[in-house]
Amino acid sequence: MGYLFSSFIWSYALFLIPVGLLIDKFGVKRVGGFGIFIWSLATALTGAASSFASLLTARLVMGTGESVSNPVGAKVIREWIPSTERGMITAIFNSGSYAGPAICSLVLAALVAAFGWRMSFVIAGSIGFATGYVISATGSYNWAFGIAGGLFVTGALVILSMTRKPMIPKERLPSLVVIAVQAS
Repeated sequence: MGYLFSSFIWSYALFLIPVGLLIDKFGVKRVGGFGIFIWSLATALTGAASSFASLLTARLVMGTGESVSNPVGAKVIREWIPSTERGMITAIFNSGSYAGPAICSLVLAALVAAFGWRMSFVIAGSIGFATGYVISATGSYNWAFGIAGGLFVTGALVILSMTRKPMIPKERLPSLVVIAVQAS
């Protein structure tokens, strides 16, 4: 279990420097958008993990996706914020890095109690897709989030239909999948 719980940090730490280089080469919007996409996909797929290996892989990929957050934040603060305001903005960014997980832990605990641990990861991944889509709405990565969103919604519908007490009857699943794909 120790390997599983710490695996997120392994890939997070390993990819910080390469991500910084990618940000310098391709910019914060592209790399940040791609990081949100990877994190969201890995988070959602964590809910579908069926073995130790698949859960470990999802956690490693999740850490890789999240490794863009601090380098992107640092670059944005450096390039977009006047030097006289960087101290306060950096403090707000760092506060969010600690307050976000603290607040989200309470929200995810409620989701786990209501829907189970698997669905909590699916919901967290969908929030990431929605956030990434909004952030990249003016960029060239809309198609990636649209496709991923459609696939994600389809996966969520399948998971919802496979639980012990299905939230979506299996006979309604095909029509809902078509709607989800068309919406993306």
